[in-house]
Amino acid sequence: KTGRLTKMLNIMDNSGMKLKDVNMALLKRDSRCSKITEDFYPQLLGSVFVVHAPSWVSMIWKVTKPLLPRRTVEKIDFISSKESGNFERFSRYISKSNLPKRFGGENETHPPTLKDVFGEDPHIFESV
Repeated sequence: KTGRLTKMLNIMDNSGMKLKDVNMALLKRDSRCSKITEDFYPQLLGSVFVVHAPSWVSMIWKVTKPLLPRRTVEKIDFISSKESGNFERFSRYISKSNLPKRFGGENETHPPTLKDVFGEDPHIFESV
């Protein structure tokens, strides 16, 4: 026990993501899972880092951002490709030994990217 409230950090690496690769069924399921988690563990989400986001993601963000509560918007942080190797942006939430090397940390083994796990097939999640 630390005596501190535990918070979750979600790093979303969008390297090479194309709009045609987005699977709406997966997004809906992820949203339902997030809702259930939030119901049982309110305020668990500490921050979301969106890394290597393509330009179309920022356009969607500009449209949806005003619709979200301020508390939610403050938890979402976009990190550009130039900044993705900069440990300082991540250091508030994760130690250098646990942060993947591709983000400026020292961890070479975890977490794998979706490409590492599923290969090149962008439609792998259609049945999820």
